[in-house]
Amino acid sequence: MRNDGILLSLNLYQNSVPTVYAIRIHTASVLCHSVAMYDFRSEAVILVYSVPLVGTRKLWYHPRMIVPSPPAVQAPVVPGRLYVVATPIGNLGDITLRALSVLAQVDVIAAEDTRTAQRLLECLHIRAGHAPAELVSFFSGNEAARTPTLLAMLAEKRSVALISEAGLPGISDPGERLVAAARQQDLPVEVIPGACAALTALVGSGLPTSRFEFVGFLPRKDSDRDALLASLRTTPATLLLYESPERTHATLRVLATALGPSRAVCLSRELTKRFEEHVRGTLAEVAEKYADTPPRGEVTLVIAGAGPSQEATESIQDRLAQLEQETTRRLGLGHSAKEIAAALSISSGQPRRKIYQLALALSGRGRNTKSPDESLQDATER
Repeated sequence: MRNDGILLSLNLYQNSVPTVYAIRIHTASVLCHSVAMYDFRSEAVILVYSVPLVGTRKLWYHPRMIVPSPPAVQAPVVPGRLYVVATPIGNLGDITLRALSVLAQVDVIAAEDTRTAQRLLECLHIRAGHAPAELVSFFSGNEAARTPTLLAMLAEKRSVALISEAGLPGISDPGERLVAAARQQDLPVEVIPGACAALTALVGSGLPTSRFEFVGFLPRKDSDRDALLASLRTTPATLLLYESPERTHATLRVLATALGPSRAVCLSRELTKRFEEHVRGTLAEVAEKYADTPPRGEVTLVIAGAGPSQEATESIQDRLAQLEQETTRRLGLGHSAKEIAAALSISSGQPRRKIYQLALALSGRGRNTKSPDESLQDATER
C-alpha cells in the first residue's frame, strides 16, 4: 500500500481502540475492500489487508483521509538474510504486518507456487511503491537443485523470502532443507510467524493440547504407513495429520484399524475461511460420515492420544470387526492374503499367521472349517 492511498467508503465499528474499519481503498486505479485500524493517538489509519473488488460503482470519497504506514512495520530487511514467511491458510486476513513489510522489501521471493504467490502479492498490493521482486519457484520437485542457487543469492547479500502455498514453510512444505543448509553456512535466518493449519486445528479441536505430535501426511506406501501407525498406537500425545479430501475416507479407515475405531478425532476443514468446520466423533463415526461424499477443502485431522490403558479399554469386538472390514476391503482391491497379513499385522498388532487365515476364510479359499469370526477370535486370544 502506498502512502498516498486515498480512503473511500468508510464504515465504522466503534467496539474497541484502535477502532476497526471496513473500508475501500482506491490505489493504482484498483478498487479494493480492505480492513484497517484507526489509531486515535497518532491519527493514522493502518492498513491490515486489501482485496480487489470488481463491479463496484458507488464511491464515497474522503480525500482528506490518508493511509500512512506505521513506522514499526517498515523496519528495513537485512541484506543476505533468509526470511521464512508464513502466508494465509485461507483468509487473506491471516497475513501479518511483519509479513507484509518483509514481502514488500526483499530482493527475491522463493515460492512453492509462483502463481499463488503472484496472486497474493497483487491482492494485498504488497509490492505497490516498491520495485518488483525476483520470483523463483521452490517446491519439492526442485528443492534440492534450487537450494544452492538461493544460498548463492544470500552470499551475494541479496535478501530472500521463502513462502509456501499456504501456511508456514517447512511444515509439510518445502523449506527444511534450505534452512538447514543456510544454518550450516552461518547465513542469517529469520522466521516471520503466522498461520499454521495444524496448530489452528489443534486449538479448535477441544482435544488435549499440552502434548502433541505432528505427523503431517501419512506415507503413501502401505508398509511404511502401517509401520508408522504401529509406532503411534500407544503414544499419549495428540496426533496432527494432513490429508487431501479425496483420500480422507480411506485414511480414516486405516487409522480406525491401526489406532482403534473408538479413538476420538476432530476433522477440521476450510480453516479460517467462510465455511470453516470442525467435525468431532470417533474414527469409525467420522469415517462413516465421509464414506460416500468426501469433505470439501483441505483437511487436518486431530486425533486423541492413547490413554493409560488404551488396549484394555478398547472394545475387543470393535477391534475384531474393524480388522475384518479392512481385510475384506483389501481383498476387494485384489490384494493377496499374504500381502494383507504382512500389512495388517503391523498396523493391528495381531499375528501375521492369524490374519493370513482370516483373509483365506473371508475369500472362501481356506482349508479349515473355521468361520471368519472364529479366526478373528483366535487372533485376539493368542
